[in-house]
Amino acid sequence: MSGFSRTSHGPPEGGHYALFTSSKPLYEAIQRLEDAGYIEETDGDPHPENGQLAQRRYYRLTTEGWAVLRSEIRHLARLVDHARTRPRLRRPDLA
Repeated sequence: MSGFSRTSHGPPEGGHYALFTSSKPLYEAIQRLEDAGYIEETDGDPHPENGQLAQRRYYRLTTEGWAVLRSEIRHLARLVDHARTRPRLRRPDLA
């Protein structure tokens, strides 16, 4: 099984997301994000529901990671705004 799982104490209340995967590219992406200083490993949930604490790793965005995320959101918003000005890209139900 691959993907992200919301823990019982997970966001938006301020908790953590648990990562469980067997996907090598995902681990490589996590390593790149960690090497760039955008994420850092945390202790995670001290009371796991299913006893698999040793197999899970928890990450959070660093201050720099949040700055990069905000910058990317602004960039994507500009792209969407630009696309909305193009009649051929506009859908009537999204106008």
